[in-house]
Amino acid sequence: MVGVGVPDERTVPSGPLRDLVLALHDLYRDAGMPGTRWISHQVNRRDDLPDTLSHEGVSALLRGTGRPRWAKVESLVRVLVARSVRGRDTTTEVANIHALWLRVADTDTERLGVPRLAEQLYRIGVAVPGPADYPFSAAVSAGDDESGCRTISVSGELDISCVAEFRHALQEVAPAESMRCVLDLCGVRFLESTALGVIVGFRQLVYRLGGTLSVICSPPVYRIMNTVGVVEFLQATEPHPAVPQSRAPLGTGNQAYSA
Repeated sequence: MVGVGVPDERTVPSGPLRDLVLALHDLYRDAGMPGTRWISHQVNRRDDLPDTLSHEGVSALLRGTGRPRWAKVESLVRVLVARSVRGRDTTTEVANIHALWLRVADTDTERLGVPRLAEQLYRIGVAVPGPADYPFSAAVSAGDDESGCRTISVSGELDISCVAEFRHALQEVAPAESMRCVLDLCGVRFLESTALGVIVGFRQLVYRLGGTLSVICSPPVYRIMNTVGVVEFLQATEPHPAVPQSRAPLGTGNQAYSA
């Protein structure tokens, strides 16, 4: 049986993505180059893996097409290591692949930098308003809830007039290692490209520390993120309509910022 071949450099040029693909192929060859449907079946039957994976998804990861989510990459790695003929250590291989995946994510951040975001917003006709009609404010939770999740709530309009305060508010959060963070933008009426760039940069800081960041958006902010193409990258969602959206301060120990 002929497995998935290594993509040539015209398809996947030298760089972080190619390094990741080559490392995955090293594991793939060590596992005997099993069929993509077999790999998909093994991933989907295991309850201990973080995500499912279709056979098309397996092929895409090995061919270097698209931008893979870490949960899918990790699931693939764990299945391949389990079949390895060299008795590889799973924890070590997952850590090595994760380091390569982070380099790909960093490259994506540069690709989605502020100038590029601004260009995309301009091209789709999203107007940048003048001075904000609503004050900017951010409240940072103490991070001592039962799950250990830290929440940052923001309200108002995130445009160029208050992006410095927004950046300062996120810097003050100082996420700890392996911390889960939630950025609550349910009270944000408008998100300008420079503020979106700040969020992307903060996401990278959290992930470099081994944590995670998810974003809960108001409908207009979600539409902007979806149009620009960063919904999956930021794990952005809209709140469930049955959940009340309180804009009250988050309780004792919070830090508040206002422009």
